[in-house]
Amino acid sequence: MSKKEIPYGTFQSILLHSGLKESEFFEDLNIFIGNENLSSLVRDETVIYAKYSLPHNFTGSLTMVGPIRMDYEKNISLIKY
Repeated sequence: MSKKEIPYGTFQSILLHSGLKESEFFEDLNIFIGNENLSSLVRDETVIYAKYSLPHNFTGSLTMVGPIRMDYEKNISLIKY
């Protein structure tokens, strides 16, 4: 796997790589840009991560990985929808 390839299950892989647990620091919507990312695997990318409350006390999540120069307004509205 080349340095730029990001494995399937991206955000979970980033969490495992960083040694952090999801419950330790996340709000409902998080944006990590470039060097703010938790893993060197995505230091040249933007990661937008959202958590959702689901019925029966379940929690869902959605992660978007894209270029640093993206349409943030559009992508944040898509992930919040």
